[in-house]
Amino acid sequence: MIEAGHRTGYAIAQAVARSTAHFWPAGQNAIYPELKRLLDDGLLTATPDATGGRRRDHHALTGTGLAVLEKWRSDTQDLRIEQRDEALLKLHFGDAMTVGQARALLEAAMQHRLNRLAQLREIRPDPEGDRPAAFVTWRTGEASLLHAANWYQRLLEHLADQPPHALAMPVLSAALQEVS
Repeated sequence: MIEAGHRTGYAIAQAVARSTAHFWPAGQNAIYPELKRLLDDGLLTATPDATGGRRRDHHALTGTGLAVLEKWRSDTQDLRIEQRDEALLKLHFGDAMTVGQARALLEAAMQHRLNRLAQLREIRPDPEGDRPAAFVTWRTGEASLLHAANWYQRLLEHLADQPPHALAMPVLSAALQEVS
């Protein structure tokens, strides 16, 4: 974010909300400690600015910080995928879930994805703008949310003709064994 021109903690938080939050959320409670760590490690400098009556630190990458950033961008060995999805957690522990309960959960999960998709589409970056990488990641996030919403719709279709008090997971498990 600093390399992209967002120099204060507040500006970084605003940029995260408009750009990376759909795949790497970070609130101010995470940003400020990370800025301090980067400063302490000598990867950033901070220049105080009291313009407007409020003190802000404007951050910049040091030479070492830029080298570490370039090394991080080039490292393809440990690409973590972190996903915390409460709907999937509930499905995982849903062996006793009825069809009615599963329908409610799947409909809510699908709607949540569609709502997030609508929010994401409101911040669509310009593919011809000065940051084409932002568009590439945005488009990947859009495709991921759309795929998840469509998957939940498929699961709902498998439950459509089932009685609401029947167990849902045996029906879904049998149906998904046939899906390639």
